[in-house]
Amino acid sequence: GTEGWVVGVEGKGATDGGVVHDRGMKRIKAGDAGDVSWYFEAPKEYLGRQDNFYHATLNFSLGHFIYDRTSGGVDTSIPDVIMTSKKHRLGAVHVFKSGVSTWDYSVPFTAEAFEKQCVSGSSSTGVCVSDGGKCVRNIDCCSQQCVGGKAVWMNLKSKQRATNIEILETLGALTSLKIRGGYYPGGVEKTWLRLPTIREGSDFNVTEAANAPAAPLTANTQRRSQASCSREERVVLKLNPPSSVESTKFNTRHLRPWSFAYTFENVPPLCSDVVLTVEAEGDLVGEDKHIKVRTGDGRQLGSLFKTFGDGAYDARACPGAADGESCTIGINGSVYMAGERILGSSNFDGLVIPRTLSTAMASTGSFTVVLFVDPSNPAESVLVRSLQLSFPLGGCYRHNARGFPIYQGQPRRYSGYFHTLTFPSPPPPDDAAAFYLNMTGIIAPESVTVLATYGDVVAQHGDPGTWGPRFMEALSNASQSDIVATGEDYTGLAPMARVFADNYGQSPPFGNQTLAKGVAVPRASLTAALAGVASAPMGAPGDLKASLFLTGAPDESSHPGGAVLHEAGLIYPPKSCFVRTLKQGMNLEGLRGPPINRELLRCSDRWKCDSIGLTNNAVYEGLEACEQGCVVQPGSVKGRCYRPFSPEGTCANAARSCGCSQEGHAFCLDAGVTRMAATGSCRCVPDQWCEGEPINASLPYAFDGLPTPVGDVTVYLEASVPYPFDPQVWLRLRLTEGDGRTLGHFFGAPDCSSSDCRLPYTLNDATTPLVDHVTIPMPDALRFLADGRLEFALELDAPRPDLACGLHPYHERCFPGMSEAEAVARVYKSAGQTELSAALDAALTGFSVASASAAGIVPGEYIRVDDELMLVTAVAANALTVQRGAAGSTAAAHRLGTCSCTDYSAACETAASYAACDAATPAKIGNLPVPVPWTPNSVRVVDPVILPGLFNGKGEVTLRAVTISYATA
Repeated sequence: GTEGWVVGVEGKGATDGGVVHDRGMKRIKAGDAGDVSWYFEAPKEYLGRQDNFYHATLNFSLGHFIYDRTSGGVDTSIPDVIMTSKKHRLGAVHVFKSGVSTWDYSVPFTAEAFEKQCVSGSSSTGVCVSDGGKCVRNIDCCSQQCVGGKAVWMNLKSKQRATNIEILETLGALTSLKIRGGYYPGGVEKTWLRLPTIREGSDFNVTEAANAPAAPLTANTQRRSQASCSREERVVLKLNPPSSVESTKFNTRHLRPWSFAYTFENVPPLCSDVVLTVEAEGDLVGEDKHIKVRTGDGRQLGSLFKTFGDGAYDARACPGAADGESCTIGINGSVYMAGERILGSSNFDGLVIPRTLSTAMASTGSFTVVLFVDPSNPAESVLVRSLQLSFPLGGCYRHNARGFPIYQGQPRRYSGYFHTLTFPSPPPPDDAAAFYLNMTGIIAPESVTVLATYGDVVAQHGDPGTWGPRFMEALSNASQSDIVATGEDYTGLAPMARVFADNYGQSPPFGNQTLAKGVAVPRASLTAALAGVASAPMGAPGDLKASLFLTGAPDESSHPGGAVLHEAGLIYPPKSCFVRTLKQGMNLEGLRGPPINRELLRCSDRWKCDSIGLTNNAVYEGLEACEQGCVVQPGSVKGRCYRPFSPEGTCANAARSCGCSQEGHAFCLDAGVTRMAATGSCRCVPDQWCEGEPINASLPYAFDGLPTPVGDVTVYLEASVPYPFDPQVWLRLRLTEGDGRTLGHFFGAPDCSSSDCRLPYTLNDATTPLVDHVTIPMPDALRFLADGRLEFALELDAPRPDLACGLHPYHERCFPGMSEAEAVARVYKSAGQTELSAALDAALTGFSVASASAAGIVPGEYIRVDDELMLVTAVAANALTVQRGAAGSTAAAHRLGTCSCTDYSAACETAASYAACDAATPAKIGNLPVPVPWTPNSVRVVDPVILPGLFNGKGEVTLRAVTISYATA
């Protein structure tokens, strides 16, 4: 059939019917009977988020069965191809070949001219291109003038040349794509269209995803498949530091050559194409002036601000034009901005980073691109204003195979084998994957890298430390035949990824530091491993095993010594996944637009009594209290309760006083007797007061109808947070079902010694919302989502000074849901305790205790004495050296103990020792002996997990959207 293609008319007139399928010629056709501009309109499969078409080419064959030229030529002001979004309407003009019955057309999705040609000049040597020949740069032409023709994209609203950003934005939200079929103004016109195909032709826009299945007739769209479950709306991260932030990368003119790395911190997992937009100004007008872009590890992504023609046209007969048709040729201008000759104004350009690259680039939470101008680039001076990333959320399979606890070990001496990871039943990938590591180690020599292979080496081959040096050499070369040649058939060691191998220069990849890195894993190899091809036995059915090797010279003296593995995981777009979003417009509490309410407004409820006797004019808090107490005395007749008013302002006559009736009517009192109408500023106001009190905000939400996850679950949050950004302003994600545990924190953390910490958003734009995420590990997610529902709360604590749970274990923010006994047990590291040997003043940093070992006191621990926390820096027997007033507490003097006497005598209350307390206590009360009421001041070790205190700074937080996403079977 016609596969959803229809016809539509631009302007007046109508076609003579709909689209007809020409089965024999594998094409569609339609027509008109007059001067009608009509179009073949693409079906929905071509529409939506299609920014991966950027720099691709729309190819199609178009021809006529019948056309009538007797009434005039083709109106070239009408676009040949139209694409629209809600924001833009763009048209490709001067594409059609008039007077030709059939032609194969190519329309690139770029702001550059569709073809460039040499102007004037001839070649006697054949080295350069003569007049009319195709070219790319000026140097290709004998005349040194390579210019663009008339075939370009136009903005049909502004009547200006379309910019790359406009094309990119339109493709990102495509609502229609039309190919013109009605051209000639005469009588009957019959047009056919065959094989409209979008081909990705850019060297920088590559993918390993399988092409979408080719339709048998017209919709033969060759492009990567899109993750159907990623959210359609895009989020934006923007680097645009204010002038108060010192940064040589922004708002500073860079002189050629220059190169700067720009890093977006705390980027969520990405499994989609990413649009990078750069705002710059300076010397960007002219031939070959541009900014190049590459990844942090050196892969070229493309060029920005490339120029060619500015609309200074030279009318002449175009080579190959039909019937002597004139064309116009542009000379030396810009494709990205109309009017960019005004130097100093900002210009925008962008490119698409395909998800095969973006997934690995963002896998460790930082997304780095490098902008540079090399020495041969004629752009002498450039200033970068801002960078922006735009992408949809969700659409990822993600599993951290080593989250908690960490793994610490030594590699085998000869093979370098370190550890085996397990990924439970990963789903089929829809594109290339990223394998990421977060490791700390002391590793030598400098050539050591980490190699991940498919399969469980130990389960299949036993201890790899016995394999010998030849195995390590073969494994480093990643050659299966070499591995087999060692005498062992290691069929399970197909290479998966090599990490820390390419971007650390002359520095050793490890050395008492933590490194995080993600690298691409080919889709084909991962698919083969999941299918059991070239992989070791998988252990549990469907489980993927991966073995880690620390590669290097396998001699005894310099092979790797040891490493700590913090994280190791896979992330990729799966064939099937789930995404759902709660956002503004759904009438949900906290998502209605205003900032989260961080203040409780408390107002008085005063009532006044009108009676006779003692209660007359008495003021009560609340109507109920007033009605009970307001009586006429003597007797029990009820008086009258009313809301009191207070006079405010003055009467016009200064001799009169301003007053209020019980009903709140103002009056002026003459000589204290006669009431007169209020004048001047005299008025009455309610005699009430209101004050704000900081409160904790807890906003409950729920996702329903959730399918079973097959990997980790990611919860994304978009919000506007106070500026300047502070990692101590955070939102808590907490379950409101089950045990009510905290799942994680967004934008910061209460304890920045933990893995929850966020890098500072120092360079982020102050007006653009931030995006952060919390990962729920797969084992937990399976329990939480077992009923198909996730109930949770987003919580924002009240702004207040530091609160150390070591000092305030009963506080509602510290251990919600725990009893007092459980809270106290949570605060202290053990039941052991000791006593002070002498009283302390507020400044002393060295003192002794009765038994440091009994309390488990060692350097690095926090101890509590009364309401002060101290950090122990040294221990010698029972002598301690400490840092006073740690974790937000206050250094204070501490007594040796407390004497608690029943007679509250001064001697007892001031007793500073057991002996003094004994002396101040009576031996007997009556015939009963009295024990000495002495309580020594205890010293106990506090669990450092709850330190420092829970602090959440001031400022407004506005929620934008909450999204959940994960892979499904």
